[in-house]
Amino acid sequence: MLRSVLALLLLGLQVYSASAQAEPTGTSNSDEIILGASLDSAECSLETATPISFEAAANAHSDLDGKCIALSGYWVGRAIFATSKEANSQRPNSSRRLAQRRVGIYGSERMLAIAPTTAKRYTVSGKVEHCETAWPGAMMVLGYCHYTGGPFVIISEARAD
Repeated sequence: MLRSVLALLLLGLQVYSASAQAEPTGTSNSDEIILGASLDSAECSLETATPISFEAAANAHSDLDGKCIALSGYWVGRAIFATSKEANSQRPNSSRRLAQRRVGIYGSERMLAIAPTTAKRYTVSGKVEHCETAWPGAMMVLGYCHYTGGPFVIISEARAD
């Protein structure tokens, strides 16, 4: 029974994967499953991004949505943190106590493959979005926004500091 349910879920994800890899557009169908988002460095790079403080990114309001920014912090998994201690804590990507102390990360599969498993200082460039507004009406959003809310950055480039 469990195998049948998993097979149906995987089939459903394969059907939606072609349309769900796009950058947030502000519109979404209620039958979409969002698998991720990616951004080309031609749109936003470490050279063209506006540097912002970690605090500004973690507490970002909708006025930053869609803006090309550069952010420095401690990257681990699917989020970037203000301190290495926070990044290396238990369940840092979803812990409520770190809600305004982290910024979610989305990116291409190539970019996410380099995500450190323990905190490492990085500067990333990308566009700011919010879990609550990036894909309105989507049936399900995987990745960072599946477990938490708040701001995230669709990264185009990452540089270890």
